[in-house]
Amino acid sequence: MKRLLTHAALALAAFGLAALAAATLPGSPPAHSNIPRRQLLGYIADSTQEMATGSGVATIPAAAPVHNNIPETQLLGYIADNLQTIAARSPGIYYPETYGAIADDDIDDRVAIQTALDAAAAEDGIVQLGTGNYKVVVVYDSTTTFDSGTKTKLAGHYGLEIPAGVTLAGAGMYATTITSHIGTDNAAVGCLIAPQGFRSAATAYAAGGFILRDLKLAAASTADADSEICILLSAAHGDGIRCDRILFGQASAHAIDVDYNRGLTLTDCVFTGPHPLAASGSFIQWDAGACGPASSHLSASAAPNVDTRVIRCQFRQRPGTDTSNRDLDLNHGACEIRGLLFDQCEFTGRASADITAIIRIEGTGSAAAVVNDVVITNCKFTIPPAVTTLNDYAIHAVNAVFTTGEAQRWVISNNIFTGSPVQFVLAGISTSPAAPTAALWRKFGHWQVTGNRFIVDQANSLTGTQSALALYTLYEANLDGNDVILTGTNAGIAPWVFRLNNTSGTFTNNVIDQTGSAGTAYHVVQDSSLAETAVQAATIPAWRWMASGNRSRGNVNTHYYFIGAAIAGGSNYAFTYANNAIEGTGTAYNLTDQDLGGATGQTLTGTVSVNFASMATGAEDTQTVTVTGCRATSTGASVDLGWSAALEAGIVIKQAWVSAANTVSITARNTTAGTIDPAALTCRVTVTQF
Repeated sequence: MKRLLTHAALALAAFGLAALAAATLPGSPPAHSNIPRRQLLGYIADSTQEMATGSGVATIPAAAPVHNNIPETQLLGYIADNLQTIAARSPGIYYPETYGAIADDDIDDRVAIQTALDAAAAEDGIVQLGTGNYKVVVVYDSTTTFDSGTKTKLAGHYGLEIPAGVTLAGAGMYATTITSHIGTDNAAVGCLIAPQGFRSAATAYAAGGFILRDLKLAAASTADADSEICILLSAAHGDGIRCDRILFGQASAHAIDVDYNRGLTLTDCVFTGPHPLAASGSFIQWDAGACGPASSHLSASAAPNVDTRVIRCQFRQRPGTDTSNRDLDLNHGACEIRGLLFDQCEFTGRASADITAIIRIEGTGSAAAVVNDVVITNCKFTIPPAVTTLNDYAIHAVNAVFTTGEAQRWVISNNIFTGSPVQFVLAGISTSPAAPTAALWRKFGHWQVTGNRFIVDQANSLTGTQSALALYTLYEANLDGNDVILTGTNAGIAPWVFRLNNTSGTFTNNVIDQTGSAGTAYHVVQDSSLAETAVQAATIPAWRWMASGNRSRGNVNTHYYFIGAAIAGGSNYAFTYANNAIEGTGTAYNLTDQDLGGATGQTLTGTVSVNFASMATGAEDTQTVTVTGCRATSTGASVDLGWSAALEAGIVIKQAWVSAANTVSITARNTTAGTIDPAALTCRVTVTQF
């Protein structure tokens, strides 16, 4: 009877009636030792009656919950009828305990859970786990068929193979755990959970989808045979796999391996690490190679990974101790990704050692990488202070060997980046091809980086350069409405806040604030590493860039800086600077060649002391003051003067103009009948450059 009641409680929880039971059942569950048996049955009858409302089941007479006037056998009959009605209209619920599983007994539960999964497959049912730890030993499965031999799969090392349409559910990510243990026969990578139809090349997405919810997956934390080489979830060949509220804990290899998958969705999941035995691994790896089976896999061109959604997930410290690791590896084996969304996620780097990147296109095979249509929005990235070198990235989507791959239509919007990186975002081709072509150039472009907040911490003892964002050889990038704050002081670090190397696009409405950080800095750097002849021959718009409506604040080296090969002009080169506000000291615009377009529509300010000489009747005197960044051009400039006090009566300003680079001349005239020696005044000079 006790076991029966336990199953009844699990059934009620699975159907979402835990709140109902808690509201009507007195006492402190689960014992209820002080409740008479008849009364306990009455409560179950009432609960099942609520579940079966409107089903045509006879109404239980009043006087609930005691039901003293109803014979016990009749009360049990009501319960049986209600449960039968509920089962008839709902997916079946299967309990591994029915097949011999026992949580927390340190005995392999694989066969019992797998039997429940196979039984549930007939009706797209639910396999419901209770609380506690279920041990699953991953073993080699040599079979190549399933479903009575009607379907094929690949042999490999598996724990649980979940049929399409089945839900595997626990009692909560902190209440139910499945722990992988690798058997002694495993000499290859194993998978704790995989689609039952891990298929051959002819059936890319035919493994189907399943649901995991409300449980924890983890690898054994002790040296149990080869437990350090187990992937928690293989999503290979799946179509519509969904994980809701899953805690991926202590992944001994990758937590999730995504091979040729369509429609993977992760919602409200938590990824933790590191595993005490793992030397390497990623939380999620998009791959084109092995994951589980030790035999053949799809070729890299067979089928892309498409439509992956990661929503409200937390990634806490990357697993492993290898400093070349990454949390999310977008391309470990020349795979193809089309459609990837990260929304409202939190990423925290590992403080114990330097990391390479949180999200990265991995170098292995990346010459043919295709990673298109990526959206990273409303996320938070935190990178702890570097330990030995500035070698940390939040998003690393750059490689020196791209030849036939693509990285198009990335959107990075409304995220918060904090910490001490070498670059928060690095994207493009780091080493330009020897013979660039316009077609290749356009395979890396149309990036939108908008509305992000970058907080760059320079308070460390390291040396090098730091950037909020660096783009290399990207076509048509749009950087709009981003906010960068530099904090801390380190003489060994020279921030290049926005580095735009061989990149075309727009840079608008961004704010760079270095007022809280001292030291040398270049706020916007346009860097050329391509030879002019190569760019002209390929008709690549390498240096078409428009900067407008931006605000650069702080006492820096240079606000806008162009470095690289001297440019002679031409249709492939066009820099436009319009309506940008610059506050503080340092060179405003340092451009190699004014033919690039120069700085127009800029507002430049300087506060200076002006002391005109003594002037006789009708005499004039001209003083020159410095306003960094202004230029004497044929299109001219507007000069406005603001004085700290009124000029002497009869002294008028005849004119003020930009007379030379960084120089404004101011001419005053004495209009009185006597000599005047004006007192020195402070003047704020504002220059608008045309």
